[in-house]
Amino acid sequence: MGWLMSLQNSIAKFRDFSNWQKLHITLGRLDTLEGLALRSEESGVAEKVVEKPLTVSLTTYGHRIYDVHTVIESIFQQSMRANRVILWLSEDEFSADSVPLILRRQEARGLEIRFCEDIKSYKKIVPALREGTEGAIITIDDDVIYPVDTVERLFKAHLRQPNRVHCNRGHVIKLDVSGSILPYAQWEYDTRQPDASALIVPTGCCGVIYGPELLDTEVTDASKFMSLCPTADDLWLKAMTLKQGVECQLVPYARPYESFLKIPDNGAKGLFEINQIQNDVQFARLLEKYPELAAAIV
Repeated sequence: MGWLMSLQNSIAKFRDFSNWQKLHITLGRLDTLEGLALRSEESGVAEKVVEKPLTVSLTTYGHRIYDVHTVIESIFQQSMRANRVILWLSEDEFSADSVPLILRRQEARGLEIRFCEDIKSYKKIVPALREGTEGAIITIDDDVIYPVDTVERLFKAHLRQPNRVHCNRGHVIKLDVSGSILPYAQWEYDTRQPDASALIVPTGCCGVIYGPELLDTEVTDASKFMSLCPTADDLWLKAMTLKQGVECQLVPYARPYESFLKIPDNGAKGLFEINQIQNDVQFARLLEKYPELAAAIV
């Protein structure tokens, strides 16, 4: 049994080194992006429209307001820049006077800072849909540093197949032998499946691109999504595309999840921890409210 203990120790040391290496890379990227956010005067958005307008939309809350500029800067420094980058803030939590100055610097370079009602994580897309944002919308999270070709690869995938939702990361809904939907914990996480499928659920952390027309008109109904899926916007958005008969597909040769660097955060727990318990409950509510979803999946 000595070899087994030795192997376990070796694996633990490798994991520790791998985690340290990733943290080192993340901190280096953060330092570079901090410098650009402070000193760059170059526009972070594109004036020229390529085939259709492209918007990147995100939200933040609480203490993350002081780090979100690094996420935005990673979008400003993309190989293909969006025509608009919009940061949605809760009007109950923030005001024009409370926005950090570094975000105001980015505002001068093209960032749009908008205030809206507090609908939690749904702020990253619902306000943009309500105001009739044209073209395509890429949603991103507020705690991820994005690879430099994220926008380009999502947008090109969308232009090739505009009738699908495209993502960099997704999970596959799994069914048992009788065709019933298995619990969320038994779904296929981080699928590498290249083909489009109604079973793929895009996860917003790595970026998702939507044509607004792919989402059912109920998508902006706060009374419904806040009662059915208050902490599972990914599931709500999936339901709203299933209602339209829309499939989802990974971008070609999608980067692994590890390529999307998470900003270290010692604050409150994020939605991931909450949703591990609540996803099944919230998905069951969706299936009960919209029985047609099960037929679209199976």
